[in-house]
Amino acid sequence: MDDGGGSDRARGQDFGDGEPRWATRRARPVGKRERRFRTAREVVGPADSAGSIGSIDLAAEIPRLRTRALRMLALAASFVVLFVAAIVALGVLRQRSEDLLKTGRQANGVVVTFAHADRGNSSMSVDYRAGSESRRARVVVDSGRHYLPGQAVTVFYDPADPARVRTTEERNNDDSWVLVMPLPLLLGGVVGSAGTALGWWRRYRGVCRTGWQPVTATVVGLTRYTLYLEVRHRGGCTPLAADSNHLRFLGGGDRPVWLGGKGRYPVLLVPEGKRGAPSAIRLRVRP
Repeated sequence: MDDGGGSDRARGQDFGDGEPRWATRRARPVGKRERRFRTAREVVGPADSAGSIGSIDLAAEIPRLRTRALRMLALAASFVVLFVAAIVALGVLRQRSEDLLKTGRQANGVVVTFAHADRGNSSMSVDYRAGSESRRARVVVDSGRHYLPGQAVTVFYDPADPARVRTTEERNNDDSWVLVMPLPLLLGGVVGSAGTALGWWRRYRGVCRTGWQPVTATVVGLTRYTLYLEVRHRGGCTPLAADSNHLRFLGGGDRPVWLGGKGRYPVLLVPEGKRGAPSAIRLRVRP
């Protein structure tokens, strides 16, 4: 039989087995590089007897943390798909170049010019004959070799498209850089999105166990990327940090908000976030 524990957690009355681990941490002074805020005291409104600020449905805010985690997981999956697609496309280009050695027609070629590149691949111009027609092609030197004008090379060209050529040593994949350049960005997107999804999931699981606790958050410092907070709750005062773009929701003095989660993954619920709706803010434990 339900003894009402679930509703108590949603109202913040049951905060797990005692205070969270970060509840016992003492506030530390903000470093010299951080800019202090001296603003007039601004109070949004105290928590009422039902354990809510304004008209927030605290129980409904918990599943929204899971939704955030799933959205970031979907974003990570999309980065994975793009990364795999780029790898497959690179493999197709390499295979087409290798097939040209087997199916292409062979011709004797002569290096006309060679352009050395300090960054990226060098290139050379090669004259060759495709049947009865004399042609000149630009070949990307991806082997690192150095060629001299007048040097003889063996050219393989596609009979259906004589402009598509390669030499015995050079694959001439001049379009591969378009696929190689995004790979580090895509890999970073996979790691970043997956890490964010994991963080939101752990916060969701933490709030499921602890519920929401009414607290007061005060901005005590700001750097370019970090917002430094002191969160006062029934267990004392906890120094926490958030991203600096949340200043518009937390600046202006003492803010009555809700705190949930435990350990390294606390989360703050502000009554008026984006578009005036309640919004969850990821927090970090300050060292």
